[in-house]
Amino acid sequence: MEETSMQSAKPPILRQDPAGFVRWFIDRSFDGSEPVEDIWDSCHTPDAVHVMNQKPIARARRVKQLRQWRLRESPYVLQIRDAVVEGDRLAVRYAILSGVLWELRMETEHIEFHRLGDDGRISGSASVSRSGYIWGEPRDPMVEVEGAVADAPLNALPGTPGDDIATYLHEYNRLVSDESVAADDVFETFHTPGADVRINRTLKHRSDMVAAIRRARKKGLSHSVEVHDVLRQGRRFAARYTMTPERRRGGGPTLAVFDVGRLASDGRVCSLHTMMQSSSGAWPS
Repeated sequence: MEETSMQSAKPPILRQDPAGFVRWFIDRSFDGSEPVEDIWDSCHTPDAVHVMNQKPIARARRVKQLRQWRLRESPYVLQIRDAVVEGDRLAVRYAILSGVLWELRMETEHIEFHRLGDDGRISGSASVSRSGYIWGEPRDPMVEVEGAVADAPLNALPGTPGDDIATYLHEYNRLVSDESVAADDVFETFHTPGADVRINRTLKHRSDMVAAIRRARKKGLSHSVEVHDVLRQGRRFAARYTMTPERRRGGGPTLAVFDVGRLASDGRVCSLHTMMQSSSGAWPS
């Protein structure tokens, strides 16, 4: 019994079981009897640097937030919606749901990018988090198809996202402002026609994305892209980047963008969840 207890007191190895690691950390922090500080330190190095919603966040503040949730003793559901591991880097998308009244729920969705230290603990992270109300069960296809396409064969065509994620981010952005290429072709070069695209929780159909390209061209909007992190594991991918308007006046805000998605067999994006936040803290859709 003592050996089992000691084993359960340690988190799963993050590189091998990212979903298990996140579940261990959240469940122990919210429901456990151990000091929250000890749980935090078992998963993070002492000198780890963390940024949440574009602002540095200290260990003391995160520990305080976790302790406050524990004191509420509120029932919750944790959904690990996607995870991508490449080398010493990890991206994970998950949501915490708690009941409010009848079928009304509060859903807090997170996308986190972590870098691992030599001992396997998190040595740095950049994350985005947003809460909102939903009615009934969440309508998130990633919950239903978790793992279904991750290990399927990928025969990425040249120039598709599956060929190079970073190039896709730059090229898609460049072609958005290139009026010599039809807006429909811009979208379908990089995405399947029926791609499930969600930006800040709002479902975007192909027609919505094409219309957005046309609006950007009409307004003369263009952005430069600075890619900070790209990961790919099988058909799963994640990217973190900044979009800066090239026109100072009327060009729109600078955007911090977090993407987690899946690739079709030809290398195009078939599912994409994006959380983007402006430099002022707004959540454009």
